[in-house]
Amino acid sequence: MPTFDDSSVAGSLVAGFPADVVPVPPDADVLASSATDVEGVPLRQVTLNLSSPGTVQEVLDFYTTSMTAAGFAALPGSVPGGLSGQAAFNRATPDGATETLSVGVLDTTVARLVTISGQVLPPA
Repeated sequence: MPTFDDSSVAGSLVAGFPADVVPVPPDADVLASSATDVEGVPLRQVTLNLSSPGTVQEVLDFYTTSMTAAGFAALPGSVPGGLSGQAAFNRATPDGATETLSVGVLDTTVARLVTISGQVLPPA
Protein backbone atom coordinates (compact mmCIF):
# COMPACT_ATOMS: atom_id res chain seq x y z
CA MET A 1 0.00 0.00 0.00
CA PRO A 2 1.43 3.42 -0.88
CA THR A 3 2.28 5.89 1.86
CA PHE A 4 1.45 9.59 1.75
CA ASP A 5 2.96 12.52 3.57
CA ASP A 6 1.02 14.32 6.29
CA SER A 7 0.02 17.15 3.95
CA SER A 8 -2.55 15.06 2.08
CA VAL A 9 -5.31 12.61 2.96
CA ALA A 10 -7.93 10.60 1.10
CA GLY A 11 -11.60 10.72 2.11
CA SER A 12 -11.55 13.73 4.44
CA LEU A 13 -10.06 17.16 5.05
CA VAL A 14 -6.39 17.09 6.00
CA ALA A 15 -5.34 18.76 9.26
CA GLY A 16 -4.75 22.46 8.64
CA PHE A 17 -7.09 22.63 5.64
CA PRO A 18 -8.82 26.06 5.54
CA ALA A 19 -12.42 24.80 5.45
CA ASP A 20 -13.66 28.29 6.40
CA VAL A 21 -12.28 29.55 3.06
CA VAL A 22 -12.76 26.40 0.95
CA PRO A 23 -15.89 24.71 2.34
CA VAL A 24 -17.39 21.39 1.26
CA PRO A 25 -20.86 21.69 -0.31
CA PRO A 26 -23.75 19.93 1.44
CA ASP A 27 -24.18 16.32 0.26
CA ALA A 28 -20.70 16.30 -1.34
CA ASP A 29 -18.18 13.55 -0.63
CA VAL A 30 -14.55 14.52 -0.07
CA LEU A 31 -12.32 12.32 -2.21
CA ALA A 32 -8.96 13.85 -1.19
CA SER A 33 -7.45 17.03 0.21
CA SER A 34 -4.04 18.55 0.78
CA ALA A 35 -2.59 21.63 2.48
CA THR A 36 1.09 22.53 2.32
CA ASP A 37 2.85 25.72 3.41
CA VAL A 38 4.45 27.67 0.54
CA GLU A 39 8.10 28.44 1.17
CA GLY A 40 8.94 32.14 1.40
CA VAL A 41 5.34 33.44 1.54
CA PRO A 42 2.65 33.31 4.24
CA LEU A 43 0.36 31.18 2.07
CA ARG A 44 -0.71 27.54 1.99
CA GLN A 45 -1.11 25.53 -1.22
CA VAL A 46 -4.45 23.71 -1.01
CA THR A 47 -6.29 21.17 -3.11
CA LEU A 48 -9.74 19.68 -2.55
CA ASN A 49 -11.23 16.93 -4.69
CA LEU A 50 -14.85 15.96 -4.17
CA SER A 51 -17.88 14.38 -5.74
CA SER A 52 -21.21 16.22 -5.66
CA PRO A 53 -24.75 15.24 -6.66
CA GLY A 54 -25.48 18.92 -7.46
CA THR A 55 -25.51 20.28 -11.00
CA VAL A 56 -22.47 22.05 -12.44
CA GLN A 57 -24.24 25.40 -11.93
CA GLU A 58 -25.20 24.56 -8.32
CA VAL A 59 -21.57 23.71 -7.50
CA LEU A 60 -20.26 26.88 -9.15
CA ASP A 61 -22.95 28.97 -7.42
CA PHE A 62 -22.02 27.43 -4.04
CA TYR A 63 -18.35 28.37 -4.47
CA THR A 64 -19.11 31.79 -5.92
CA THR A 65 -21.32 32.58 -2.91
CA SER A 66 -18.85 31.11 -0.39
CA MET A 67 -15.77 32.76 -1.83
CA THR A 68 -17.25 36.20 -2.43
CA ALA A 69 -18.59 36.12 1.16
CA ALA A 70 -15.00 35.43 2.27
CA GLY A 71 -13.78 38.53 0.40
CA PHE A 72 -12.61 36.90 -2.83
CA ALA A 73 -13.44 38.54 -6.17
CA ALA A 74 -14.56 36.38 -9.08
CA LEU A 75 -12.24 36.61 -12.07
CA PRO A 76 -13.34 36.37 -15.69
CA GLY A 77 -12.52 32.89 -16.97
CA SER A 78 -13.05 30.36 -19.66
CA VAL A 79 -13.87 26.69 -19.66
CA PRO A 80 -10.73 24.76 -20.60
CA GLY A 81 -11.03 21.59 -22.67
CA GLY A 82 -12.67 18.73 -20.83
CA LEU A 83 -14.21 20.72 -17.97
CA SER A 84 -17.92 21.44 -17.75
CA GLY A 85 -17.47 24.60 -15.67
CA GLN A 86 -14.78 26.72 -14.10
CA ALA A 87 -14.48 29.75 -11.81
CA ALA A 88 -11.43 31.61 -10.47
CA PHE A 89 -11.16 33.92 -7.46
CA ASN A 90 -8.56 36.10 -5.75
CA ARG A 91 -8.21 38.45 -2.79
CA ALA A 92 -5.45 40.50 -1.22
CA THR A 93 -4.19 39.68 2.28
CA PRO A 94 -3.41 42.40 4.84
CA ASP A 95 0.31 41.90 4.23
CA GLY A 96 -0.03 42.36 0.46
CA ALA A 97 0.04 38.74 -0.72
CA THR A 98 -2.60 37.61 -3.21
CA GLU A 99 -4.66 34.53 -2.43
CA THR A 100 -5.99 32.66 -5.48
CA LEU A 101 -8.43 29.78 -5.89
CA SER A 102 -9.63 27.96 -8.99
CA VAL A 103 -12.70 25.70 -9.16
CA GLY A 104 -13.08 23.15 -11.94
CA VAL A 105 -16.14 20.92 -12.41
CA LEU A 106 -16.38 17.82 -14.60
CA ASP A 107 -19.91 16.58 -15.27
CA THR A 108 -20.17 12.79 -15.36
CA THR A 109 -23.32 10.75 -15.81
CA VAL A 110 -23.73 10.17 -12.06
CA ALA A 111 -22.00 13.08 -10.29
CA ARG A 112 -19.97 16.23 -10.64
CA LEU A 113 -16.27 15.79 -9.90
CA VAL A 114 -14.89 19.00 -8.45
CA THR A 115 -11.32 20.18 -7.93
CA ILE A 116 -10.50 23.36 -6.00
CA SER A 117 -6.88 24.44 -5.84
CA GLY A 118 -4.86 27.52 -5.07
CA GLN A 119 -2.95 29.40 -2.42
CA VAL A 120 -4.57 30.90 0.70
CA LEU A 121 -3.54 31.98 4.19
CA PRO A 122 -3.39 29.10 6.68
CA PRO A 123 -6.21 28.94 9.24
CA ALA A 124 -5.59 31.10 12.31
